Amino acid sequence: MAIIADGYAIKARNENSLQADEDVGCVVFGEVTTTDATATQCVEIAGLQPGCYQYMFNVAAQNGTTEGEDVGYIMSGAINVAAAGTVTDIGTAQKGAFEHANSTACDIAIDVSTANVLALKVTGEAATTYNWRSVMSLYGPAAG
Repeated sequence: MAIIADGYAIKARNENSLQADEDVGCVVFGEVTTTDATATQCVEIAGLQPGCYQYMFNVAAQNGTTEGEDVGYIMSGAINVAAAGTVTDIGTAQKGAFEHANSTACDIAIDVSTANVLALKVTGEAATTYNWRSVMSLYGPAAG
């Protein structure tokens, strides 16, 4: 479930996504479980209007297979959304990784391959269950 806080109201949805509409700042909570080493979408914001956006992700994953072999990440960066909807990174996103020595195969990454969408993908380990939770804050231009 995604919980979205836009500064005025908190809205709950049954998916890990938000339609941006006219939000200039928002917070999105997401969660997903992985059981393999495949990149899996954890949270996304769709419908981004043209302009520059600053984002920050805080991510924690509990290893459901081996107690204590958990991971945490912080990632921040900026993107530009062109009038045609193309999303591009501005510079290189900064990432801090806090990983148990046996959990270094895990990772997070930003996905900007879909028009007008910013998404977070998480990757676990083969034959290992990870329960991921994320908080994304996004600030960008007002629509209109």
